[in-house]
Order: sequence, then C-alpha cells, then structure tokens
Amino acid sequence: MNSQIAPHEILELHELLNSNILASKKLNATVSMVQDENLKAIIQNSLNNKKARIQELQNFVNTQVNLQTNNQNNNQNNNQSGGGNNSQNQ
Repeated sequence: MNSQIAPHEILELHELLNSNILASKKLNATVSMVQDENLKAIIQNSLNNKKARIQELQNFVNTQVNLQTNNQNNNQNNNQSGGGNNSQNQ
C-alpha cells in the first residue's frame, strides 16, 4: 500500500490549512469586538473548532513527512546494501 500523498494533494492540504488559519485569525479578531454573549459563545466555539482542525491537519502533514522520510531512508539503505549483492550474484 502506498502511504505517500500526491503532489496535488499536498497543494490541497496547503490551501486547506491556510484557509483554516485565516478563518481562525478572523474569528479571533471578531470575538473581542462582539458584545452579545450568545454570539460571542458561538464565535468562540467556532474558533475552538478551527484550531482543532488546524492541529489535525498539522498532525497529518507531520505524519506524512515522517513516512516519506522513513521510506526514503529505507530506499537508500536497500540501494546501498542491494548494490553490492547484485555485482556478486552476476
């Protein structure tokens, strides 16, 4: 199973993350100006949800980076150890 994400998916993740960060900043700026307590609670709840989504996306990206790094290291190790065996087996 291929666990790496495609380049176009990385771009989509980048856009999604930026969108959530921008929305979070707007909500954070808005919540301090709102006087109605019910509206303030709704905005604060939305802000908390945005922050949670941002954290989820960051965790996903970090996991993908770690997987790709591990795959690259494994491929390099296989190439280094496999290269000597091929010349001996021929």
